[in-house]
Amino acid sequence: MRHLHIIPSCDEPVCEAGPTDGNLRKLYLFELTTGLFFFLPVIVLFYIDNGLTFTEMMLLQSAFCVALMAFEVPSGYLSDNLGRRHTLMIGSSFLLAAVLLYSVGATFWQFLVAELFFAVFFAMLSGTDSALAYDTLKCSGSQESFKGVWGKALYCNLLGLALACLAGGIIGQISYRHTFYAMMPVAALALVLSSSFKEPAFPKPKKRLTFAEVLTHLRDNPLLCAVIAYSAAAEGMMHAGIWFIQPYLANAGMSASRIGAAFALVYLFSAAGSRLAARIREAVGPGILLAIPLIVSAAYMALSNIHAWWGILLFFAIFSSRGIVKVLLEDMANRPTPTKMRATVLSVKGLSERLVYAALLPIAGHIWDIYGMGPALALLGAASAAFAAVAAVWVLLLR
Repeated sequence: MRHLHIIPSCDEPVCEAGPTDGNLRKLYLFELTTGLFFFLPVIVLFYIDNGLTFTEMMLLQSAFCVALMAFEVPSGYLSDNLGRRHTLMIGSSFLLAAVLLYSVGATFWQFLVAELFFAVFFAMLSGTDSALAYDTLKCSGSQESFKGVWGKALYCNLLGLALACLAGGIIGQISYRHTFYAMMPVAALALVLSSSFKEPAFPKPKKRLTFAEVLTHLRDNPLLCAVIAYSAAAEGMMHAGIWFIQPYLANAGMSASRIGAAFALVYLFSAAGSRLAARIREAVGPGILLAIPLIVSAAYMALSNIHAWWGILLFFAIFSSRGIVKVLLEDMANRPTPTKMRATVLSVKGLSERLVYAALLPIAGHIWDIYGMGPALALLGAASAAFAAVAAVWVLLLR
């Protein structure tokens, strides 16, 4: 089979020392643990039960997105200067604080603070877990296996989300608040696991990283910029689809329990895509970067005209594609990036994805309110074809 590398690895000193062999096993468990958000399938019902209006719910999500974008790049900079282990420990502490606050909170303002805590957790996690995996592999000179390792890590995380959707629906029948009680020991375990990671021991840079160095690195690496652009377009378009699944299936006559099970299957398909990403890349080659946006676009266009329960199969196609893309682009972003700025560059990539996602959702929502769900899905299909395909061509041409 072909083994093509789109981006060459960055030449750097090898790891000095450090027993990091256990990092990957712990990372898989950490990713599984941080996917167990039991409250996901009942969070809207939890808000309603506590007297929140729909406007207040959207304000909470807006505040979360703004805070996440604000913390995204600074968290990567912190990871590159303070270390992967300490950054994950800080993030896990905020995760535990957010879950504790939600478990006792009952007002909009209490939930707002909890959402800000969640934003800090996700920002600290973004890029740092991937950088830890890549640096751990680099210590043993086996970074070529990153796609397989990171695919397995994402598989564990998405498997956790799928299990959480199933278990959360059952726990929520007892009490919506009990889903947060169930998550307390999970958040505590995440903190314990993060504290047990071993920091890969690379030679310390003579001076602290500056953001100007990161900008210079991006300016001098147009292919890396192309990867970030592709990632922003593809991830933004595919992630937006998650908000359409529940109303689409409800309009198709599915019950709430079956919708919860469908959500779990969506995450399982995404997990399968992540797990098989390296093999698919080997079999198909770089053309996969052109194929995926076309598949996603066709799926959205079909969904805009299909109003039956089996339309969920098209959502499976979208989110399995998302799982593949996340693994491949993470590998492509890691290769040309020095260890000292790895988490910062990955955070820039994450910020770009969230900016596209945050910009697209209100437009799709406005079209949905005026013209209906079909035209909104068609917009996602057209945007997927236009933006992601252009970025994919850019990546292939610069190769």
